[in-house]
Amino acid sequence: EAAARGLPIALTLGSIALLFFISRRIYDESLALLATGIFATLPAILFIGRKPGYEAPTLFFILLTLGCYLNYRESNRSIYLVGLFVSLGAALMTDWPAYLLVPALVLHYGWYEKNNRIINPIVLGVPLFSLAMLCVFGFFSYLSDPQNIGSVVNQGMTYMGLIGTDSPLALRYTEANITFTPMQFIKQTLGKIDNLYAYPVPLMALFGAWFERNERDASRTLVWTLVFVALSYCVIFYRSVYIHLWHTYYLTAPMAI
Repeated sequence: EAAARGLPIALTLGSIALLFFISRRIYDESLALLATGIFATLPAILFIGRKPGYEAPTLFFILLTLGCYLNYRESNRSIYLVGLFVSLGAALMTDWPAYLLVPALVLHYGWYEKNNRIINPIVLGVPLFSLAMLCVFGFFSYLSDPQNIGSVVNQGMTYMGLIGTDSPLALRYTEANITFTPMQFIKQTLGKIDNLYAYPVPLMALFGAWFERNERDASRTLVWTLVFVALSYCVIFYRSVYIHLWHTYYLTAPMAI
């Protein structure tokens, strides 16, 4: 039990420290303390942050990537660029939400940097690196079992709603047999959000997003990359949002900030 939960707990504590660092760089120390306090006490963090699984490590590496990215943009030092690729690589090898960070980072960098030529360590390097890591993942999956790649694809298609109940694959992937109406999906999702965040927190986050809607500062708009990762992950794999409690976990960081 201790061995299984030790790593996710340690990485969740690391995410708390990283969120404070990122928030302080974006805003100031008082707001960073407030955001970190909210983040650290969210039921989603207290419950899922200690669960053996992919969520805690992936969020940690995503935040570490953003921290290195912030430092690289401000200092242009190669050490932070190396840190960005190392932490991004770890995230890409851990879970799929990290792949959604790639287009968000590239768009953010390309929007704000004057020297945003295609041949650039961020604009070109990050997408090529993510493609290489995907190939590495596929290679090792194939080595462990040649059937693994097809299984991963089919599982993803199941959560995307691309495998119908009448498909032969539904016999193997039981999640494909779970049906629900739009109203059932909304009710179930709102209930999970209430359990994991409590309604006042999402409402305050929506107010904060509205307040920041016209913000153009490069550091402060970086929060929208986290929003993009969390929301697009929920939209693409919408069936998993209905089935699993932890699928909205990646909303914790942007919601707190």
